[in-house]
Amino acid sequence: MLSKYNLSWDEKKLKKYMDEGRGQGIGKDYKPWITVHDFPSDGFSSRQPGWKSHRVCHFLSHHELRYYYLLEWSDVVTDIREQYPMDLEDTLDIADKLGIKHPENRESNTPYVMTSDFMITEYINGMEIHKARTIKPVAELEKKICIEYFEIERRYWAGKGVDWGIVTEADIPKTLVSNIEWAYYSYNLDLQDEAELKDHLYYGELLKDKLESSDGRIVHIAAKFDKDINLEPGTSLNIIKHLVARKEIIMDMQTKRCIENSTDSIKRIIKKKDRLAVI
Repeated sequence: MLSKYNLSWDEKKLKKYMDEGRGQGIGKDYKPWITVHDFPSDGFSSRQPGWKSHRVCHFLSHHELRYYYLLEWSDVVTDIREQYPMDLEDTLDIADKLGIKHPENRESNTPYVMTSDFMITEYINGMEIHKARTIKPVAELEKKICIEYFEIERRYWAGKGVDWGIVTEADIPKTLVSNIEWAYYSYNLDLQDEAELKDHLYYGELLKDKLESSDGRIVHIAAKFDKDINLEPGTSLNIIKHLVARKEIIMDMQTKRCIENSTDSIKRIIKKKDRLAVI
């Protein structure tokens, strides 16, 4: 959907965005049509490092960011492109046929390029599937202008043969998202050199053994490991977060504050020795 902010917009700016390659590319080469820099600072905005895209991703609402965590966690999602543009000529044509006023800048009367919040690539049973998703609060679903824009968006993606849907906060499991967020920033470990990497690989394997063989709360086991090995406080917990993010340690992510639980919350530990990563 079009952003709620009133951007200055004219043909010159449209050409500038297109010349910059916005809305083009895949993976690390994708450039979102809208970035957090395009908006005033009093609104929510967030830039996050992407696990799968290996680039900085841009989010304009809390709900977008939370849904993004779910996409990153999914085993079938291979690419995530946020603020994905629709072809302006097509949306203008759809709006005209529906008798709906296309979103435009009030000062310049230049039509905005409409965007879907996410273009998602999934790989299932050897097939690549694309899905477009719009994120919207439940409270706004019944607004006339939203319904009209939804219909433009729905018809646009139907014409492209792309599955489209609306996601609200009610569709986003809070506990799971909270636990993903807890581990998210440890997906890559910011290590200085190969020697430090080897140390952390070794510590990771020891921690797996500890978690499998010990009873008690995970945070306590991590703190004791730091003390026993003479590591900086928090080092072991960060390694555990990394292993959870990489799914080398499989935990019950549906439990509130899963890391504070006992080792009973660990369902399975996968023994791998080459998964720790350096930024």
